[in-house]
Amino acid sequence: MDQKTGVVLVALIAALMSAALLPAFIHLSGNPRLAKIGVPPGMFAAQIVRPAIGVLLYAGGGVLGWFIHPAVAVAIFIFMVCYYAATSCGVRADPLKIDQDPSESLTAKIKTRS
Repeated sequence: MDQKTGVVLVALIAALMSAALLPAFIHLSGNPRLAKIGVPPGMFAAQIVRPAIGVLLYAGGGVLGWFIHPAVAVAIFIFMVCYYAATSCGVRADPLKIDQDPSESLTAKIKTRS
């Protein structure tokens, strides 16, 4: 019972932590003038996915940890840490588009420095 309560408490705290980012991203996606100059226009709209996935998976992990086994919740929590680490630089609005401007690529920047 203690393990189940523990994973539900962790899931609740982590889901609320993820949910706290949703209003900020929604507000910034609707008000692009608040963003720093040079930030792509759809960046904050694309970032809404990250905390939404966090809320859903943490809540689901808590439910599964309570009804199935706490180890299932721990596995989901570990996956979420890896997910947030992999997407720490953000989620791109168009993941298939590598460079919008070829002159902005890393190779072009290196060539201009030398």
